Amino acid sequence: MVSLKVSDIMTRSVKTVSPSDSVSKTIFLMEKHNVKEVPVVDGKKLMGVIDFHTIIKNVKASPEMKVRGKMLKYPTVGPDADVDECIRLMVESGVEFLPVLEKDRLIGVVSDYDILRGQKVQGTVSDVVRSKVPVCYPDDTIGTARRMMRSAGVDRLAVVGDGLCVGMILLIDILRKTHIEHKRGGDLDIGGEVKKVMSFPVTGVMRELTDKVYLDTELSRALEMMLAHNLRGVPVLNMDDRSAGILLRKDVLSLLIPPSEKGIVVRVSGRGRFDRDEVIRVVESRLRKSYYYRRFGEIKVHVKEIRGSKRRCEISIHFVGDRPLFMERSGFSISETINDLLDDAERLMEE
Repeated sequence: MVSLKVSDIMTRSVKTVSPSDSVSKTIFLMEKHNVKEVPVVDGKKLMGVIDFHTIIKNVKASPEMKVRGKMLKYPTVGPDADVDECIRLMVESGVEFLPVLEKDRLIGVVSDYDILRGQKVQGTVSDVVRSKVPVCYPDDTIGTARRMMRSAGVDRLAVVGDGLCVGMILLIDILRKTHIEHKRGGDLDIGGEVKKVMSFPVTGVMRELTDKVYLDTELSRALEMMLAHNLRGVPVLNMDDRSAGILLRKDVLSLLIPPSEKGIVVRVSGRGRFDRDEVIRVVESRLRKSYYYRRFGEIKVHVKEIRGSKRRCEISIHFVGDRPLFMERSGFSISETINDLLDDAERLMEE
């Protein structure tokens, strides 16, 4: 990757709020400028960031509440920082937006959008797709969709009708709908309004799919489409137009950091005829999609073909770190068995 400085790509014109501004004003700015994070400044000094995740957690309070007390501390960078440093900082912290400071004064922001629009990515969507994400249905309520998003740790879900993916619902649209209903209610407490909004069917805020993204779609083409529509994620379909998961921009960003540079070493051993490079590819593909593995410095995979069987194998994975983890399983497909083991490991780490 060509070494770029933050000053080469950052957005200098930034909409901000002050600590004494209302959450309602913040939502207005998010809607008008299609952003999901707003820096909070006192003069030019950065006080924090308020994002739509924080706001949606507080929807039962009045939107006239002040931004003060709802701010988050985001990582920051300077204008001379390397872009690859920003990528690592975003991947490690899980944010998609970094304030740019010069002498403690906000001079701009850099987002995953700013970084990715100049990148060339290889492979297909299947290399990055999050397949273990729930879906919702047209007659589900907004409240149900919100709970599923929170449980899965995502801000969007595919909407499935008659077995086919018919659209998607975004957390930002739930926030927008909540705000609109509150304004219609005048002086009514938003607590009552939220209850009504959360009982609405998802079709009331569902977005239709502008372009369809399939598992075999080139990743560069899918990314180009997301950037053109300023989407942070899209549903992914299989060849039957059924939901196969979600593609997120932040997962594409993570592809730009090789697992070896994240400090994770993958070692493969075993007996029998199997492709060691393929085993490494399967494991590293999962490392790019999840932040759970940051606690480990080394992952050892051992493959053993079971005698008397042409296809069956035993696979063990040893996660080496401060809190080591060991798992093993047998199966007929090496890649599927590894993925099943990693699914089990992630469930344990999540718990």
